[in-house]
Amino acid sequence: MAEKKNFEKSASLNNARGFFLLAKLYLNGEGVKKDDLKAKELLIKSKKKNYPSALFVLGDIYFNEKDYAKAKECYEEALKSKNNDAVLKLGILYLYGYGIKSDYKTAFHYFQSCEKEVNINALYYLALMYENGKCVDINIETAIQYYLKSISSQSEHY
Repeated sequence: MAEKKNFEKSASLNNARGFFLLAKLYLNGEGVKKDDLKAKELLIKSKKKNYPSALFVLGDIYFNEKDYAKAKECYEEALKSKNNDAVLKLGILYLYGYGIKSDYKTAFHYFQSCEKEVNINALYYLALMYENGKCVDINIETAIQYYLKSISSQSEHY
């Protein structure tokens, strides 16, 4: 596979993007045997070079491994490069208290900040918070508006 060779060459030159793209191949099993450990090693190398996309993907790996402290660290680093998905994941960590003390106010803040980008998932979590009175007073009408906005935004993206 030509892509793999190009990415390997780039990685051999200590290129952060090369590490990241090669990691994605291993993570997804595209043209190579799926190897999550190899992907993680490459993502860590890319992270050390502050490659924003690697920070988020590595954060997801740590999240799935339930290593929430490392996930949070990666998401916070990705946040510095304005990664909207990292904002959402930080909100989820705070909402459910994964690896940290649950903080509805901080979760709400994160979800609100990515609402501007019409993040479908953030809209859903805002609706959930209004429906259940997490950090805000229970407001079913507002919850329904957010649920509907989430659904209509989803249909626009497909």
